[in-house]
Amino acid sequence: MLRWGWRAFIVWTVIGGYLLASSLMAGAEALAGVAFVAPLWAAWLLWLLWRASVYARHWAARHAYGEWHGNYFEFDGRQVRVVFEDDEIYVAAFDVFDALGTDRRGRAPERVRLITGRDGLIEIPDRKLLVFTERGLRAWMARRTDTNATKFMAWLDNDVTAPFRARRRALRGEFDADGRTR
Repeated sequence: MLRWGWRAFIVWTVIGGYLLASSLMAGAEALAGVAFVAPLWAAWLLWLLWRASVYARHWAARHAYGEWHGNYFEFDGRQVRVVFEDDEIYVAAFDVFDALGTDRRGRAPERVRLITGRDGLIEIPDRKLLVFTERGLRAWMARRTDTNATKFMAWLDNDVTAPFRARRRALRGEFDADGRTR
């Protein structure tokens, strides 16, 4: 139906444009013909508006999650953004704080940098996103003793880091004698 709708739209654009132009050039006696084609012009305009609204809805749906696209992981029902650049893994700091229920005082970047070091908590310039480096996150998590932190690190190792490292090794062609990635 979509294909035929666009074909009808193009045909009506050509034919209707010709009819409208010829009736306007013919003068007042031909304006009665304009009243005849007015509903067809309304349908033409409605088709265009409908297709534009469908496109806008699809664009808005994709754009709403654009920041999350390709970087979304889930821990305990919470979204955790993970950014992969070359061999490095960066985890969004505020997503980690939310997942672990860190209080406001514990979220202060200055306090976190005291634990993780200067390079443990950085901002990715093109995204304006405050992230933990892998080493920084491990240093910060070593100070936590709650079970949720232990579960988080196990999840990070098993569901994020290990598959990423295996995929990188496979792309480099590093395989064992069995054909499995090292």
